[in-house]
Amino acid sequence: MWKMVLSLVCGGAILAFSQSPHIQKFSGFRTVEAYEIPSDILMMPRYAENGEVCEIGLQKRLYFPGKVSVIDDMSREEIEKVFEDLVPARERGPQTAGFQAHQIREDGSVITDIFNYENVTLEIDGKILPSKRHEIVEEPLVALIHWKNRKCD
Repeated sequence: MWKMVLSLVCGGAILAFSQSPHIQKFSGFRTVEAYEIPSDILMMPRYAENGEVCEIGLQKRLYFPGKVSVIDDMSREEIEKVFEDLVPARERGPQTAGFQAHQIREDGSVITDIFNYENVTLEIDGKILPSKRHEIVEEPLVALIHWKNRKCD
């Protein structure tokens, strides 16, 4: 019995000691929760007061140990696949009917596509690139999934 107590105390002390320099060093900064999902995309959830996910931010991961990427855009296909995986059709509900189903906003060199569903909104923000044919060429940079019935803190 005393061996188990001693090992728990020692294990806890070692864990606390090993974490304390990191905790002290970064204690002035806010912790960000992020998960890497396929195609080197970072998923960053936010939570409502009741603990449910209320928003998810998606962006391309640019830093890897020993490597840096400068390609910061995601393809529409990548975003749609991740959206399907994170918010299946039964959870998001049907797409809103009429002109509310898909909206586009332009603000300088930023374009935002908004897709409305019964329970969520998918917002894709990208940069507008110049085109020789005077058409809008868009590179998606960030995607946000908002739950309509959940208020973020």
